[in-house]
Amino acid sequence: MVYWIFPASALVGLGLGLRLKVPAVAAVSLAVVVLTIPLAVACSWSMTGALGGMTATVAALQAGFLAGALLSGR
Repeated sequence: MVYWIFPASALVGLGLGLRLKVPAVAAVSLAVVVLTIPLAVACSWSMTGALGGMTATVAALQAGFLAGALLSGR
């Protein structure tokens, strides 16, 4: 599995949270869902692994956004 994608997603969410870009987080979340499909096919993941990886990546993005929003202090 491609584990580097989780901290990368959290860092993107943190950056967007510090700038409070809510529409950008929605767009990036949709992009993560769409881009996970070719990644899963290329890495020969099972359906369960692909869905779990996609869910964990979106969760890391959202958690990073919330942490950034809290750190921004606005």
